[in-house]
Amino acid sequence: MMTSRALIRALGYSAIVVGASCKESSGPKPPGPPAQLVLVSPPTTSGFANTDVPTPIQISVRDANGTPLPNQTVTFAVTEGGGFNLANTVTSDANGTVTATGWHLGKLNIAQTLRASIGSVTLDVHATITTLYKIDVRFFGPAMSATQQALFFSAKARLEGIVTGDIIDANAQNVDLTQCNITGQPPLNEVIDDIIIYASIQDIDGPGKILAQSGPCLFRTSPSGQPQPGQPAVGVMEFDSADINTLTGAGSLQEVITHEMLHSLGFGVIWESRGLLSGKGTPDPRFTGSGARQGCVAVSGTVTCANSVPLENTGGAGTVESHWREITFDTELMTGFIDPSPNPLSVMTIGSMADLGYVVNNADSDSYVIPGGLIQALRSSNPSLPNHIGWEKHFLTPDLLLLENGKVHAVRRK
Repeated sequence: MMTSRALIRALGYSAIVVGASCKESSGPKPPGPPAQLVLVSPPTTSGFANTDVPTPIQISVRDANGTPLPNQTVTFAVTEGGGFNLANTVTSDANGTVTATGWHLGKLNIAQTLRASIGSVTLDVHATITTLYKIDVRFFGPAMSATQQALFFSAKARLEGIVTGDIIDANAQNVDLTQCNITGQPPLNEVIDDIIIYASIQDIDGPGKILAQSGPCLFRTSPSGQPQPGQPAVGVMEFDSADINTLTGAGSLQEVITHEMLHSLGFGVIWESRGLLSGKGTPDPRFTGSGARQGCVAVSGTVTCANSVPLENTGGAGTVESHWREITFDTELMTGFIDPSPNPLSVMTIGSMADLGYVVNNADSDSYVIPGGLIQALRSSNPSLPNHIGWEKHFLTPDLLLLENGKVHAVRRK
């Protein structure tokens, strides 16, 4: 039989043991497996198209209790936006943090996403393209397929990555759009942020003739308020339905749409009125803007563009003197002839947009080098592509200027 003193001792020993067990259970627990990826850098970032994000992305690797985990390998992959990242895997440091450097954004003004993952745990980091220029694409005429419309939106996103500066708003009051060959639309009554581009696929002249016609129609007045064209506020793009399937089958439709949209912003169409065209009507017309010339020099055109950029000297009214010279620049997107894809959009073309008064992002160019020497470049080797004279046409309607009161004043382009 246990005495009272022995019982007290036994109970005391039990209490000590229980107390010790409780003390041990309240101590720090060993870290568990990775269960969380937590963004510790700013939640969103922004950068110019086709450049690296300016701020490194930092992510903390943690277990289910929030404990940071060192020496963990995190995988990175771009899932939206068309960019890339230089480091596909990064190991967390002593604080459980991984730093993703070299996230290179895509060329289009669309959503950009970098996904971090470790096992089944993922985290999406988002970025936006830095631009203040907005293109509002609207469709008229026969209904387009969703696939066709997507090509216009893609061209819009590319040019919003290239042109980045905002333009003063334009006030349109009861503007009759039939003056711009835009049919089936109500009068325009709104404040235009940067530019509205009306696009259509319709019958123009049957297969194998005019493929497309485009250009700006409605302009702002110049900053001085004088009745002369400022930056375009409304542009028009029309494609011949008889030729669309040919372009689609050849894989060139996206490039041709981007080409025509640049014309709607003024490329080639308003050069003369801006004093950027020399040698008109001669065998050697030239573009004299410094931005384009510097861009040409950057793509191996030190001799070719020593003083100015060679322009097309053959073709019809929609080709001659409004494109880069095919015999010199061959596959560059803004020559007047279609070549098998790819047709790169070079820094020379971006520079020409700066010469028209746009704020641009020179980094958003495609890789391009002028072909060796001033040699005759072959026309398209693909017989399905139209490369004959007259496949393209610019609208030659009077320039319509939006005055401060929203009314329209028509002037003839020089």
